[in-house]
Amino acid sequence: MKIQNPKKLLFQIHILISLITISFQSQNLRFLSSTITFSDSAITDSAGTATVSGTTLTITTAGTYTITGSCSSGNIIVSNSLSNVILILSSLTLTSSSNIPISIGSSSSVTIQLQGTSTITDSESSTSCSGISISSSGTLIISGSGTLNINGNCLDGIKGASSSSLSMSSGIVTINSSQYGINVYGSVSISGGTLTITSVKTGIISQPLSSDTSSQGSISISGGTVSVTTSSTSSDGIQAANSLSISSGTITIKVSDGYQDSNYDYSTMTCVGIYANNTVDTSKSATFTITGGTISINAPGSGISSSGTLSVTGGSITIYSANDGVHADSVLTLGKSSGSESDYTISIKHSYEGIEALTINMYSGTIDIFSTDDGINAQTADSYDNQDESSEGGSQGGPGGQGGGPGGHRLLINKNKKRRLDDTPSINLYGGKLYLNADGDGLDSNGNLYIYGGTIEVWGAASGSDDEPFDHDGDLKIYGGTIFAGGTQGTEYLHEGIDAIEQGYIYSSSASISSSSSIIVYNSGSSVYTTTAPKNADYLFYSDSNTNSSFTFYVGSSSISTTYGTAISDDSSTDSDSESDSDSEGGFIKVYLLTLIFIFGIF
Repeated sequence: MKIQNPKKLLFQIHILISLITISFQSQNLRFLSSTITFSDSAITDSAGTATVSGTTLTITTAGTYTITGSCSSGNIIVSNSLSNVILILSSLTLTSSSNIPISIGSSSSVTIQLQGTSTITDSESSTSCSGISISSSGTLIISGSGTLNINGNCLDGIKGASSSSLSMSSGIVTINSSQYGINVYGSVSISGGTLTITSVKTGIISQPLSSDTSSQGSISISGGTVSVTTSSTSSDGIQAANSLSISSGTITIKVSDGYQDSNYDYSTMTCVGIYANNTVDTSKSATFTITGGTISINAPGSGISSSGTLSVTGGSITIYSANDGVHADSVLTLGKSSGSESDYTISIKHSYEGIEALTINMYSGTIDIFSTDDGINAQTADSYDNQDESSEGGSQGGPGGQGGGPGGHRLLINKNKKRRLDDTPSINLYGGKLYLNADGDGLDSNGNLYIYGGTIEVWGAASGSDDEPFDHDGDLKIYGGTIFAGGTQGTEYLHEGIDAIEQGYIYSSSASISSSSSIIVYNSGSSVYTTTAPKNADYLFYSDSNTNSSFTFYVGSSSISTTYGTAISDDSSTDSDSESDSDSEGGFIKVYLLTLIFIFGIF
């Protein structure tokens, strides 16, 4: 067919496209200006773009909705499979006694923008409600410059089903709930804003159900200010099933009545500040990483804990705990290779055991610990599970300890999840700055204890105890570092247990040191190390790369008896001070042979 006037046709097409565009723009402008106002008796929609039934608002199309007003019994429903839905809450007060105040349909994506101060209250009497609910595969993003108060009087503040996600980038959100503050099975991500949660159970939790195999069970905090206060002795501050990461932000957590909670029962309760642990499938090991942020925790259970691995390479962490300050069932990594003392700080102001894991690797950073039992303890779950659980006091030692401190063990997390008996616990100190003040053993490894570098000051139990600055069931090998230790003899002097050391050392086994005394290590009249005794002590040890026979201990202005020991090679088990050890080993061999002869009736 021949077009008679192609120019005219093109002009008509252009006009048609323009009209269509103007129509869409007009509809969009009309939609963007839509304002929905709640009252106790009705809902008014200035643009007529939503579905209204009494005081129930149903959103069935994508777009931006400004919602304001006040209603004592109303609710907002976002239909399934919608994307790009924006709800601008502008000084909205919405209470629901029969439905969830705001519910997001399955596979829908919703952004709540905050303007002014809005309050959402759930006052239902059922057990399956929340202030805001996110159905399966739904997504909720919270942003804006306003404030949102959520009262989850029935159950949770925000509840998310399978594969749902919650993100917060700005705004102020305050949640008060009778159960969980935020309970989202899929993922929770906080990158900004201020989030304050007061809840009975765990403040933020991502723990999928056993039948849910698609949810991530993850929590990520990369900014903002997060404050969590819980009241139940069976709650945690923050808990993720599979993955938990903190890279920035300010986080403050108080669980129950904190580390002085008299109602805490370590045999049945967790009460961890921040916890990565799959409570549904204990065969799965969680991962927990901290690369930044300022974290303050006060908890009757552990401060931070992981049922799998835990890595801390940045941030500032302060912990008050009645259990372990920092715990990992598997490998605990502290710092990074070629890092510095300023990479991160961990200050454990109170704990039962300061740090506990199967394998503990410290590369950098600065750590100071006060513990009522061991300062740092490496042990298997099996040795841990075999500890006495009957009491907190008595002659039975704590985990990995040799007695004298509080009896029993304190951490009953993942009791049914056993490691192999041949897993060898180990403490490996490569660098960083470490200070321990322990009422039990300072460094306690149920396997090996290796020191490669760093600045380490360890105070074990005070005079009169049988705990030691260093306690190890396997090898003690020192390849470098600046090491100061004080306390008491325990079952053996620290220097008697060294299997290898590549630098000289000094010790004093006849000291009588009072708490608060100034202790100085001198080298030919020059001070090389100074510290203050936090307790009474009768044993001191020091070693660095320059230690020689001119090094001497001083208490205040007076020198004390000091013995110098030379390096011990890795293939040697004796030195000038270990003749008695050799005699002892020889005597053991003789007794062993005589026993065999007796058993087999040879003589």
